[in-house]
Amino acid sequence: MVDFWPEPADAVPVAQAILAPRFTGVAIKDEMPETRPSTFIVVSRIGGEQTNPKQDRATLLIEFWAESSAVAAQMARTGRAALRNSRGKEWAGVFSYGWSNENGPTDFNDSKIQDRRRCQLVGDLTLSTG
Repeated sequence: MVDFWPEPADAVPVAQAILAPRFTGVAIKDEMPETRPSTFIVVSRIGGEQTNPKQDRATLLIEFWAESSAVAAQMARTGRAALRNSRGKEWAGVFSYGWSNENGPTDFNDSKIQDRRRCQLVGDLTLSTG
C-alpha cells in the first residue's frame, strides 16, 4: 500500500545546503556549538505544515552569529538572498518551491552570550515531499 501523505524530508539540512555556497568556511549547525567560532549559523525548524501531499512548508529560524552586529546583519542579508533564490532548484536532493512569509532580519542579541551578536530571520521554506 502506498501512503497518500509521504514523509517529508528534513528541512534543516536542506536549508543548510542552500546557505552553504554563500558561507564558505562558516559553520552551519542545527544547534548552538559548544565552542563558538567567530561566525556561525544555527538553523532550526520551529513549525510549519504539510500543506498537501506534494509540499511541506517548514517554518525556520535562521540565526546568524558574529563578533559584531554589523557582520551578523550582513550575514543575514546574504542568507536571505540565498533563501530567496533557492526556488526552482534541488538542494540536498530536495526540490525547493521557495522562501516566503519572511520576518526579519532582526537584531536579537542573547544577554547570556556576551561575546557574539545575533541577527535572525524567520520564514517558510516550501519543499517537495517526493
